[in-house]
Amino acid sequence: MAAQELCLSLYPYNGDGQEDALTFEVGERIVLLEKPDDGGWWKGHKPGGLVKGWFPASYVKLETASPRVGRATINLPSDWAMYQSPEGKPYYVNTSTRETRWEIPVGTQTVPLTPPPLSPSPSQTKQTNGDAVSKVQDKNGSAPTISVTPPASPTEVIEVPPEETNQPPQTNTVKPRQFVINNITFPHPDSLKDQSLLKPDECSYCDYFWADKNEQSGFNVLTDKHHLGKVLSKEMAEFFKERAALEENYAKSLHKLSQSQLGSREEGTLSDAWKKIKVSLAEEAEYHQQFATKIREEVEKPLLAYKDALKKEIKKMEQQTMDQRKQLASKMQVIEKAKFKLEEKRKDLEFKQTSPQASRADEEKAKRKTVQAGEELNKAVDTYNAVQDQWFQDMVTLTLELEKMELNRINMVKTQYDKYHQLRNNRDTSSQKVSVKTQYDKYHQLRNNRDTSSQKVSVKTQYDKYHQLRNNRDTSSQKILQNLHSIIEKVDMSIDKDNFVRSHATGKLRPVHLAKVR
Repeated sequence: MAAQELCLSLYPYNGDGQEDALTFEVGERIVLLEKPDDGGWWKGHKPGGLVKGWFPASYVKLETASPRVGRATINLPSDWAMYQSPEGKPYYVNTSTRETRWEIPVGTQTVPLTPPPLSPSPSQTKQTNGDAVSKVQDKNGSAPTISVTPPASPTEVIEVPPEETNQPPQTNTVKPRQFVINNITFPHPDSLKDQSLLKPDECSYCDYFWADKNEQSGFNVLTDKHHLGKVLSKEMAEFFKERAALEENYAKSLHKLSQSQLGSREEGTLSDAWKKIKVSLAEEAEYHQQFATKIREEVEKPLLAYKDALKKEIKKMEQQTMDQRKQLASKMQVIEKAKFKLEEKRKDLEFKQTSPQASRADEEKAKRKTVQAGEELNKAVDTYNAVQDQWFQDMVTLTLELEKMELNRINMVKTQYDKYHQLRNNRDTSSQKVSVKTQYDKYHQLRNNRDTSSQKVSVKTQYDKYHQLRNNRDTSSQKILQNLHSIIEKVDMSIDKDNFVRSHATGKLRPVHLAKVR
């Protein structure tokens, strides 16, 4: 077939807001499709590209069809040649050293940086108001000066070395619209308006833990919180187990003391009072033993049971998210393979479009394969997006479940604190009743005692002192319990949750669909 007409861009063209425009940077090759007689605007597409559009003819220069060399408008040093990537981006190769670079080699002589004025584009000439004033020109009729730099890849910053002038180096940065982290696609913050919160009226887990923080995903931050809750539940259970052991040991000591034969030779009514005091020790020992048993049954065991249930729930959630992450990684691998295949087909199409030896049938076949590869890539992207959508929905559900579990944990722990306080209060109340009853019986017996010997009066005084000390101990214990109760009542689940979210949030930017190939 006859060689196709190609041209090389002399200036960058951004389309000027026209929907049917073909945009390009300096040094890009364009395959011509139409050249109207008026000569102001031509139509074409980039080699291997599927997008067709109009562009100003004065911004390009015709060249002989060639698959590689591009020195028509850029006079490179003798050892350098300009090539194009599969996306149509120019890069430079040193034919002697095989060095490659995006930057224009030092010593390159470039064309003037100011493009000529534009005539009305084909779409502008169709407007009824006849307004065909080019938006490229400034108020003085000349176009703005634009630096000649090779286009950057979506994540690169390319520095252009200074030419043989006194101008400082220019830097051209192209910001990505999306970025993928751990196979999850997020929008670039500069390319998206603020996303509305899922639960705007509160600090919810489902809104503030989407990003990674300190190389840890937001979901792992939440599960770590619950792993800590599981550990704390076990530690609290151990604490109350030791507390119960102290009560049991104290009860055993009291019971042992109540069986002592010390003072058993006392006579008369003092003997009766002494025996009652020893009986009161046995009764008090029983109350302490009951207190220890209730701590184990009503405080320690529920904490351990909650710890085990929490462990199962977290393990189930982590397994679910792990499986979904594996699916996302698998779908992303399919996308990468499809991208590679599309690049290969585009390279082949570019060669067919620029090679004089290729027939039109070869070119059409290459086009079909390129389109097919693009469709396969888009299909892979659709599959990936569907899996990510399911992952997103499950993450919302799981984070809300984790939030509910944490609120339940706080409420459960508070309930156990209340239970312990109640048991302590019941124990002290029972113990105090025993003490009062014993003292009443003692005084009743002593009141009938007409023996005024100094020895028995002294013993009675010591009985009184023992009762007073017991009563003072119980009174102080009640004050401690009152302070404990006031602190427990201040526990607030909502405050604790909000404080955790504010101090540990990783980010509220939610995932978006991976963009398709155009």
